[in-house]
Amino acid sequence: MPRYFPKSPKNTLEKIDFANSAWIENYIEDEVGLFGKDFYINTAFSYNLRSNKMVVTYASQNTVEEAREYYLTLPGAELSGRNDETSLNVTADIGGQSLRVYNYFSEVSRVIELTLILNNENAELVIAQLENTFPEQELAQINKAEVFLSGDIFGGYVRYDYDQFDGFAHPYLPIFSRAYLYEGSQEDFESVIEALNQAYPESRYSDSQKANYFYINDQIISITYLVTDSGESLVTIGIQQEPD
Repeated sequence: MPRYFPKSPKNTLEKIDFANSAWIENYIEDEVGLFGKDFYINTAFSYNLRSNKMVVTYASQNTVEEAREYYLTLPGAELSGRNDETSLNVTADIGGQSLRVYNYFSEVSRVIELTLILNNENAELVIAQLENTFPEQELAQINKAEVFLSGDIFGGYVRYDYDQFDGFAHPYLPIFSRAYLYEGSQEDFESVIEALNQAYPESRYSDSQKANYFYINDQIISITYLVTDSGESLVTIGIQQEPD
């Protein structure tokens, strides 16, 4: 049975190319190892004022027990929650970074997800580059949307391959999103959305995502209103470049 062996640190996060998910895949592979990976399903990095997480989901033909045996060789690994022949729940500490490993049911193969909370130094490296990469200038050109950009930044994310079967996204292209603190009410938000619908008729609403989608300036834009558990009102704006 393969065991975890620490690898020499690499400068994976020093200069990130956000055009594809290789930086996340390489970082998780170097820090943790991906036991029995057949192929990646999706990856993401997200952050807010209180936390961050890097997520990798992959398919494997290995059994849950084989995966559990490997991940229990990680530093500080412990069983957490349900663990049996079909359920995997393991936590570990990788150099001060909290890891959770669990699985989803699939009739085709095992689906395993790793969630890694980066330490402060590594998180700051990623967040600074992600904030510089986010195309806020493109959003500022959208009529009526500037009110959403005036609040303080609450967080954001980049996702890869989460929406490859979604009609509101282009397969295999990254989706960037930023959340802004919003001082208006939900009614104020809906009034702006109605104005955007009038200005940009090629729009849709996804009930499952609770998101408004617009095709604007060769971009797919998603806009969502939500309230956090702590009561903060947010507007999240996602953007994806339309392929040539």
